[in-house]
Order: sequence, then C-alpha cells, then structure tokens
Amino acid sequence: MTTETETQYTLCVRRWFDKANGNSYYSMRVIGQGKDFIVPFSYGHNESTYKHHACNLLGIDWVAMEWEQRREIFTIEEIKVSRRKDLHNEGKSQ
Repeated sequence: MTTETETQYTLCVRRWFDKANGNSYYSMRVIGQGKDFIVPFSYGHNESTYKHHACNLLGIDWVAMEWEQRREIFTIEEIKVSRRKDLHNEGKSQ
C-alpha cells in the first residue's frame, strides 16, 4: 500500500561555519500552512536540528512523531554561506 504525502513546510536554511571558534550556526525561514517567518541566528548544523527547532516553534510534538512523519513533513533547502552577514536578517539575534 502506498500513500501519497505532501510536504507541509519548507525550511530555507542558511548555514555558516565560524572558523575562528569552530562552531556552526544557521538561520532559517519557515514557509507553509499559511505561515512565513524567519528563525533567528541559532547554533546547530544538521537536518535533525532544523526539523526539531521548526517543530518547537510550530507547536508540533517532535517526540510523538514517527520517523517517516519527521521525514515527510519538511522539505529542507540548505545553503552554506561564507559570512554571518549572509544569514537571514544578517545573522542578528532579533
């Protein structure tokens, strides 16, 4: 049995690596279900981090979701940038 699922949210992620301190940071724009907002400068660097952060902001229970649901609810478009200023809102916390 196959079921066709639709991605409900798109996460437009901009990731930056701070070479001086050895840490990865990101900002992301969440689009979907009538919502469109920017998540400010945050620490982290992988798809699970982005999805978990988005779930917290959207009020979705990450723990209760099955693995397939976590995979299907988001489409991630990730871009690596070379400067903090190239993150959403120029990398400002808010």
